[in-house]
Amino acid sequence: MKREELENLGLSKEQVESIMAAYGKSVTELKTQNEGLNQNLQQVTQQSNKLQAEFADFKKSKMTEEERRVAELKEQEAARKLALEEAKKAELQYKTLIKKTKVKDFLVNGGIQGPDAEKFIDGLVGETEEVSIEKAKVFVDFVTAQKQTAATKAIESAAKSTPQPQQATESPQPKSDFNPGPIW
Repeated sequence: MKREELENLGLSKEQVESIMAAYGKSVTELKTQNEGLNQNLQQVTQQSNKLQAEFADFKKSKMTEEERRVAELKEQEAARKLALEEAKKAELQYKTLIKKTKVKDFLVNGGIQGPDAEKFIDGLVGETEEVSIEKAKVFVDFVTAQKQTAATKAIESAAKSTPQPQQATESPQPKSDFNPGPIW
C-alpha cells in the first residue's frame, strides 16, 4: 500500500496518515510473529533431529549382535558405493582433462593458440583420446588450408592492384658534355 494510492482515492492527509500508521503497526506485528514462528521452527527441527538420533541409538542398543553386524555391513556397503561413485567421477574428470590437454597441445602445435584455441577445445573433445586428436587434426588442417587460401588470394589481389612500371620508348643516354672536373 502506498500513500499515493490512498490520496488518489480522495482521502485527506489525516486519513492517509491514520491508515498508514495502522498498516505499519500490523506489518510490524506480522514481522514479529513471523520471526517468532521461524525461531520455533528451528527449535522443533533441532529437537526432531536430536530425537531421531536418540531413536537410532536406542534401536541399535536393542539390536541383537547379528542385527548390529548386518546394519554395520549395510552402512559400509553404502559408504563403499559412495566412494566408488566419487572415484568414477574423478576418473571421468581426469580423462576429460587429459583429452582437453592433448587437443589443446595439438591446436597450439598447429598454430592455433590463446583464446581462439580455447573456444574450440570443448567441441573437439570426443569419446576417446584418439577421436579427440583426430577431430583436432581435421580442424587444424581446415584452418591451415583456409589461411593458405586467404594468403594466396591476398597476394593475387595485391598483384592485380599494383601498377605495372611503364616501359621507356627509348633508352636514356648519358649526356656527352658531362665533365665532373677535378675533385681536389
